[in-house]
Amino acid sequence: MPGVRRLASTWLPPLVWMAIIFTLSAQHGGGHLPAGEIVLRKLAHVTEYLILTFLLLRSLRRSGVALGTPVAIVAALAYAS
Repeated sequence: MPGVRRLASTWLPPLVWMAIIFTLSAQHGGGHLPAGEIVLRKLAHVTEYLILTFLLLRSLRRSGVALGTPVAIVAALAYAS
C-alpha cells in the first residue's frame, strides 16, 4: 500500500486542481462586465494555472522526471488551451 499512497499523494493534488479549474471554467460569466472585473478574472486565471504548474512540477519531481520544469509548464499551457 505505501506505493499507492505515494502515488496518490503525488498525483492527486494536480488532478483535483484540474477538476476545480474545469468546474469553475464551466460557469457562465454573464454579459457585459466592468473593466475591473475583467482584470480580476484574468489575474485569477493566471494564478490558477500558476498553481497548476507548481503542483505538476512537484509531482514530476517526486516521480523522478529530470526535465520537470519545462514539462510542467507545457502541460499547464496545454490544459489552459
